[in-house]
This record gives sequence, C-alpha cells and structure tokens, in this order.
Amino acid sequence: MSAAADTLTTSPTSSLRIDGVDKHFGDYHALCDLHIDVADGEFLVLVGPSGCGKSTLMRCIAGLESIDSGRILIGGQDVTRTRPSERGVAMVFQSYALYPHMTVGENIGFGMKIAKAPKAEIRAAVQGAAELLKIDHLLDRKPKALSGGQRQRVAIGRAIVHEPEIFLFDEPLSNLDAALRVEMRVELARLHGTIGNTMVYVTHDQVEAMTMASRIVVMNAGRIEQIGAPLELFNNPVNRFVAGFIGQPTTNFVSASVSREAGRVLLALPGGKPFAAPVPDEDTIAETRTDIGVRPQFFELAEADTADVIVTVDVVEQLGDETLIYTRLDDGQSITVQASGQHPIRHGDKLGVNLLKDKIMVFDADGRNLCHRTA
Repeated sequence: MSAAADTLTTSPTSSLRIDGVDKHFGDYHALCDLHIDVADGEFLVLVGPSGCGKSTLMRCIAGLESIDSGRILIGGQDVTRTRPSERGVAMVFQSYALYPHMTVGENIGFGMKIAKAPKAEIRAAVQGAAELLKIDHLLDRKPKALSGGQRQRVAIGRAIVHEPEIFLFDEPLSNLDAALRVEMRVELARLHGTIGNTMVYVTHDQVEAMTMASRIVVMNAGRIEQIGAPLELFNNPVNRFVAGFIGQPTTNFVSASVSREAGRVLLALPGGKPFAAPVPDEDTIAETRTDIGVRPQFFELAEADTADVIVTVDVVEQLGDETLIYTRLDDGQSITVQASGQHPIRHGDKLGVNLLKDKIMVFDADGRNLCHRTA
C-alpha cells in the first residue's frame, strides 16, 4: 500500500448524538422522539422493516431532510441547521450513483474536483482509496465494465476521499446477489477496522446487522424498540418485535397453556409435558394461556418418552452441518427446530424435542418479554 493509502487510515475523532429527533411528513409521524448516542469509531446499524424510519433518520443525519424538533450533534457540535456539505459526513447509497461516462478514478475524485482541490492531491487521494479497496487496477474502467461489488467499492472510495468524520451507508448491499453480499460484508467490516471512522449503516437484513455491528438499533414505526450489542439483542430481547426481527431462522412464537400447581406456574405446549415458567415474577403471567418464544437453536432432539413435546415433521432442509426441521404441534401451530449435524428425518415422522428452559421467552398481552433481564 502506498503512502497515500496510509494517510487514509487515520480517522478524525467523532461522535454522533441524536437528541429527541422528531420528523413529520404531513400527518405521518416518521420519527418519534429518537435518542441515540454513537461513540467515536463505533459501527452502528439501524434495522427494521420497510417504512420504519431508518432511511429517513439517515437522511436527517446527512442533512438531506430537515427535522421538526430535537438536535443532531457531530463531534459535540450542533449541526441541526448546518448544510450537508459542512457536516463532515459522507453517504453511500444503495444505487451506487456513479457517473457512467466517467472512469472509476474520475468517479472517485469527482467531489474533490468540484471542490477545486489540487490535481496532485486528487490523484493521491484516489490512488490511496483505490488501493485500500483493492480496485486500483480498475481506475481506467467505466462503471458498465464493473461487477456490482466493484461498483459498490467505487461508491465507497468516493466517500473515503472526502475524509469524513462519519460514514453513512444506506442499504449499500441490497442490489448484490447473496455471494457478493457476504463478500462485501467482510470488506466493509475490514474497512472499518482499518480506517476506524464512525459508521452508521442502514439495512433491513438482520444478518448484516448481527455480523457487522458494534451495536444495533431496532426500529419500528418511527420508534426505537431496543438498542444493544448483537448478542444482547439475540439473547435478551425486550419484546416480541425484537425477538422476531433479530435471529435467523426466525423465533418460534407459540401459544402455551398455563396451569398452577403447588404454588408454581407451569407452562405446556399442546400435547406436551408441563414445565416451570422461567419468569422472575409469576404473577405477571396470564391465567390460562400465554405466548412464548423459542428460537429454533434452543430445541434439542430427544427420545419420545423423555421429550417435552412430540411434533410432526412437515419439511426437512439438510444443510450439511445442520438440519432445519419444520414441524407442527398437535393443534397445528408451527415449530422450526434447528439441529446440528445431519439427521435421517422425513416428512410425516414423529419427533421428540426438549426446550432449553432458560432460553424461553414469555410475553405479556402487550408483547413485553417477561424474561427480559435489565442490566
């Protein structure tokens, strides 16, 4: 790597604060009193379903959308009313937004050219960014001659040469095929480790969030459901929405019966054996039925006479190192079981499974996880 590339590995110290941000589009409340603190050098990922407000928040940070109330601070400075070009951020879009008539080098350096930077400075910055992204051999090509992953690297290079305090990525991998998405996830994580800048990344793909983030913000309908490290959200979701959105394969949600015996509250799946409810306060559980959540990873295959419940197999996916088993309970409720290794299971088989009791989530009528542990 050249000296020019080496100069790109030192990032300016920067933090980001979203302080009570509200945003309306007419009568539609897009962002609802959001509070987020992003530390220097953090890789923060915003996730949530389409329309939850994550891209709107990103555009507000960039200054492309105004906010109705609250503040946005970068490096401790209030930039709420500051023009986009003066905020010290660079945004990478889903669509790449490359100029088709320009070469890779011209695309990367275009912003610097518009800013009337010296030609030698532009050349050095472009070469450094290209080497960092391993596209220095493509500098003379046009975008139409590049793969999707190479085009995305060019778009990232264009952001790098501005030496921003904060990088903003708005679903940058959604146009790539599955293999390229995995490759680019690794490249972006490596880039963050190399240059150390604060990065805020929007995606609807929770796998991207789990594998890339320092922390994840789960959004829904313009509000924040939970903020935490990936494994914190996986192991300790605050409510049913987070439990269902984080984790792959998705969490099983099942209605279980409730009974009381000798001062204990017992739960049971349809046709299954009762077990003690794993909640700190049993008085919070409904009287007769309650919804529980069990991740597919938290079942164990068992002999029929020792199993918590017997399920009927509908579909089996043999993935080599693991097996996904799609089953149903006596009352027709669906259960997905993820088992390590290979198993000779077929449609119609009866299968005994045990639940890992300390991993079960129990939800109240409002969807709150009664097993959620506060710090």
